[in-house]
Amino acid sequence: MLRHASHVICLDESRVIWEGRTEDLYQQPESEQLGWFLGPLNWFTTEEAKTWLGMETAQPVPLRPERLEICPTDDGPLVVESVHASGSIGETELTVSAAGESRRVFHRAVGNVLQQGTRAALRVCMALLLTFLLGNMQGCEDSEASLIMPVSEFVPISFPAEGAKLPAPRGLTFSPDGELYTLDDVGRVLVYDIEGKLARKWWMPEYSVGRPEGVCVMHDGRIVVADTHYNQCVYFDTEGKVLGKFGSFGEELGQFIYPIAITQDDEGNLYVAENGGNDRIQKFTKDGEIIKQIGTCGVEPGEFQRPSGVVWWENKLYVADAFNNRVLQFTDDGAFEQVIADAESAGLHYPYDLAMGPDQTLYVVEYGAGRVTHIDLNGTLLGQFGQEGRGDGEFWTPWGLAVRHDGTVFVADTGNRRMVELKP
Repeated sequence: MLRHASHVICLDESRVIWEGRTEDLYQQPESEQLGWFLGPLNWFTTEEAKTWLGMETAQPVPLRPERLEICPTDDGPLVVESVHASGSIGETELTVSAAGESRRVFHRAVGNVLQQGTRAALRVCMALLLTFLLGNMQGCEDSEASLIMPVSEFVPISFPAEGAKLPAPRGLTFSPDGELYTLDDVGRVLVYDIEGKLARKWWMPEYSVGRPEGVCVMHDGRIVVADTHYNQCVYFDTEGKVLGKFGSFGEELGQFIYPIAITQDDEGNLYVAENGGNDRIQKFTKDGEIIKQIGTCGVEPGEFQRPSGVVWWENKLYVADAFNNRVLQFTDDGAFEQVIADAESAGLHYPYDLAMGPDQTLYVVEYGAGRVTHIDLNGTLLGQFGQEGRGDGEFWTPWGLAVRHDGTVFVADTGNRRMVELKP
C-alpha cells in the first residue's frame, strides 16, 4: 500500500536520501538502492539490458515485477535454474545459456509452467517501458505526450448508499439517447440521465448468491442483463419490469456457467461472453434462441481465458480476453481473425472490458493495471490514462467502462467504490 501514497521520504541511518512523488520512485527510481524502498525491483544496467532484454539503451532500465514476464519457449536464450512464487510475484533464477551468466529476476507469476531446465525468454511490457525511455530522453516530450490519453477533468461519482453499505459499480453501458445504465455489487440497476442525475433504479429478481456484471440496451428498447451468478440473461423494460429470461446452468449450447458481458449487432443478435470453464462467446437471436458458439477455453489464438468484454462493430466482434492479456477480433460468424492488442504491443494487463468510441476506436479498461488504454481497430496504441491507486487520476481493480457519444469515458472504478467520468 505504500506506493499508493502521494509522497515518500527515504531515510538511510536517519538521513534523508530522497523525497518526492511516490509514482516517480516506483516507476523511475534514480538508483537500484532507492527503488527497493518500494519493494522488489529488477535493475538492468545498459550492458545487462542488452544481454538479458535484447535492447540497446543509454540508461539503466528499472522494471517492477508486474512489468516483466518469463515466457517458456523452446529456442529461448535463458535457462530456468530455480523458481519461487509468492502470490502475484514470481522469483526465478535464470542463466544466459550462451554466456553462462546468472541472475535473479522478479516477475509476474505464471503458474506452474516454469521448472528447472525450462528454456525461456524475458518479455517486457513494451508500452510502459517506452513511456519510461521517452521520459528519460531529451527532446522527446512530444513523443511521450502522444502516449497519454487526453483528459480535461477527472470526476469521481459515488453510487447511492444501500443501508450502511457504499456499493461499487460493475457494468456500464449507454442507451442511444444518452442514458447511462449501471450495475452495482448489491444487485441494483441504476439509470442516470444525460445531466448525470439518478433517474430511476431497480433490483435484480434475485441477488443473494451474486451480482450481475454485463448490461446492454437493445435496439427495440429492452434492457438485457447478464445475470452472472444465476446463469441466465434477464430482459427488462426501461422501468425495470421483467420481460423474460433465457439460459440455465450448464455447459451445453444455450447454457451458461458465469455470463459476464453482452452486446448486440445491427441485426439484433446478442453475443454473450462467459467464464467459469465455459470460456466462450455464444450468439443468440434477440429473443434468446441459440445460434452458435464462438471460441473455447485456452491460450491459443481464438481461445479465451475469461472473455469479459465484447463489442460488435461492422460485422466484427472485439473481445477483451482478460487472463490472456489481449484483445481479439472475430467475424460475427465466429471466425477468428487476429490479436489486435496484447501485453507486448499495448502493455495490456487483465483487460476486463472494452467499449467503442464515437470515432470508431476502442477504449479498454485494465483490471490489473488500473488504467484505460485507447487503441484503434488495428491495435495501434493511441493513449493511456491512469494507474493503480486510490486518488485522482488513479483506479483500483476497475471492472467496466462505457463511452458516451461526445467521447466522455465513464469507468467502473470498482475497488475504489466509485464511478469516474473522464472528460475529453
